[in-house]
Amino acid sequence: MKKVKFMEKMKRRYLLVLVALVMVLIAGCTIQKSEKKADNISKILTNEAFNNVLLNTSDSDVIIQTGKNYQVKYHGSKKIEPSVEIKNGQLFVKQQGNVSSRNNFSEIVIIIPKAVKLTQLEIKAEEGDITATGINMNLGQLKSEEGDITLRDAKMTSGELSSEEGDITLKNSKIDKNLHASSSEGDVAVSETKFTGYNLSTEEGSIAVNGNRYASSSYKKHTASKNVLTVKSQEGDITVK
Repeated sequence: MKKVKFMEKMKRRYLLVLVALVMVLIAGCTIQKSEKKADNISKILTNEAFNNVLLNTSDSDVIIQTGKNYQVKYHGSKKIEPSVEIKNGQLFVKQQGNVSSRNNFSEIVIIIPKAVKLTQLEIKAEEGDITATGINMNLGQLKSEEGDITLRDAKMTSGELSSEEGDITLKNSKIDKNLHASSSEGDVAVSETKFTGYNLSTEEGSIAVNGNRYASSSYKKHTASKNVLTVKSQEGDITVK
């Protein structure tokens, strides 16, 4: 009888400890969520006009798009809010630091009037994706270490797209001169964009041009022409159509 009472007593203690642990975990998650929510901001950084964009970000996705008015917006952790400066028509956006978890999503959005042609668009991102849609520019340089790069409906004299680990996509764009694209581990896909020459190479991936696959690690055609697409990849596939 004493043994039964002892066992029941131990069970009750065990249940009480278990309930206490669950309550502590729930309280910790609630506090963490509230802190994350309180730390996040949505903010318009500037509405001033500019003709150049020089952006350097450590932990945010970057979106460049057209609209009615100039605008730079930020959504994400206040701890890594980027600084913005416009000097002699040049927009400088700089973000330093990073947050510990990718659950803390952050995003920088730059809106440019559709009629504006940028002299230069230079984006450097460490971890975020870069997406540019409908932008008209002389020189475009989009670089990301870990993120994807997407350029759609663009008009560009010449440019460079570079990613270490992400994919690169170029679609429905007009490139007057040469374009260089490189990715160490990601795939490169080019569609609805005309070039007069090609210089494509990959070490471990495959190459396909207009539906035709090539067994060799390189594809070259009219490399001396004025409008050449140069793509270099180490492990990714290259597709042009």
